[in-house]
Amino acid sequence: MTGRILAVSYARVSSDDQREAETIALQREMVPRWCPERGIELYRTYEDDGVSGTVMFPERPGGARLLRDLPELRAAGVTLLLLYNWSRLGREPWVVWGAIYDLEKLGGLRLRSVTEEADTSTPERVLMLCLGTGMASMERARFIQVSRDATNLRA
Repeated sequence: MTGRILAVSYARVSSDDQREAETIALQREMVPRWCPERGIELYRTYEDDGVSGTVMFPERPGGARLLRDLPELRAAGVTLLLLYNWSRLGREPWVVWGAIYDLEKLGGLRLRSVTEEADTSTPERVLMLCLGTGMASMERARFIQVSRDATNLRA
């Protein structure tokens, strides 16, 4: 395994995500396809199917399992966590940054999206990630407001 990077992946969808067609199946397929040409070997995948992106990472079954497995993963040489995109960690900035803190700062994993350039490797990329998580939060809030307005209009 010399020269290869060992990684795990994390996938999540909720009912809102199902409507957007970002299913667990899509994430299961895209992440492993992305790895070989980059010298990455996928060690394991963690999933939360049907869990809202507003639930804190340690409170999700798959997230809690990943956090519990961190000592084993580090011992195996895993250094990277791959995501289909950053919204898989959460739909609110504090949820995303809480997960980043737990996984990267405490857990020792680098985090990387396979579809987005933002990451935590440079101050500029952190800024892009901050903007992206803020936009995801705003998008979710607007969706909820439009849904409420439509329900109230029909009532």
